[in-house]
Amino acid sequence: MKKKEEGRPTKYKKKYCQELKKFFSKERFREIKIITTGKNNYSKEEIKLIANELPTLERFAEKIEVDEDTITNWGKKHKEFFGAIGACKAIQKDFLIQNGLLGLYQSNFAIFVAKNLTDMKDKTEQEVDIKGKLDVSLDKEIEKIYGNSNPNTDKIGFK
Repeated sequence: MKKKEEGRPTKYKKKYCQELKKFFSKERFREIKIITTGKNNYSKEEIKLIANELPTLERFAEKIEVDEDTITNWGKKHKEFFGAIGACKAIQKDFLIQNGLLGLYQSNFAIFVAKNLTDMKDKTEQEVDIKGKLDVSLDKEIEKIYGNSNPNTDKIGFK
């Protein structure tokens, strides 16, 4: 006997996978033409790049009249929707990278958004040299076991 689903019927539709991808697949920026005029028929034309609005799951959820938790739950229940969410997160990451590299975002905010929406993190590498300390502590342990007269210490590279 099949277990009866509890709660409200889902609003999920397979077409949301394609709609989600379409919602996220937009141009990263747009060009606007700025014309400056002045005295003596002076005219200067300039092209300026403007970042387009970053697509988010929250805005897609709003568009289809559900909340973001519903979108997340659909991703857990439906493999194809989970894949669509993953593809959209990759688009979102590229959006941030491309517009960031073009200088279209204020850098501190771009870093904050990238760290919180994507898998990008600050990475700090440290080298730790414990060789000197390790040799000393091993020597002490060997002395505890063998005392000062260990005939094997020369063979294994200790004192």
